[in-house]
Amino acid sequence: NATVHPELIIPSPIPRLRSHWAFQRSGCLLNDALLWPESEFKHVFRILPDTFQNLVSLVHDYILRRQTRLRAPVFPDVRVAVLLRFLATGDSFKGIGLEFGLGASTVRAII
Repeated sequence: NATVHPELIIPSPIPRLRSHWAFQRSGCLLNDALLWPESEFKHVFRILPDTFQNLVSLVHDYILRRQTRLRAPVFPDVRVAVLLRFLATGDSFKGIGLEFGLGASTVRAII
């Protein structure tokens, strides 16, 4: 009979669940822009706020993404705002990502 020494038993690793797969980002330009006067909103996005809301309502169901266990989706109003900001400025994906609290690859996927 072989004797088992408890100190020699290697415990099996316990899988860790990651709480976030994405970096936490700071604020979103859209949250601030919705509080701005109409003229300032139009200057930044080249569209009036009412027209922006109508556009979002038209495309909402087509661009809505489901939430997964890995991360929350980018909501349709933010997706539209990212596209409009890109069309208005032609800025880099990284620059627009910084304005909206998104990564450059996420901005690329939205556009």
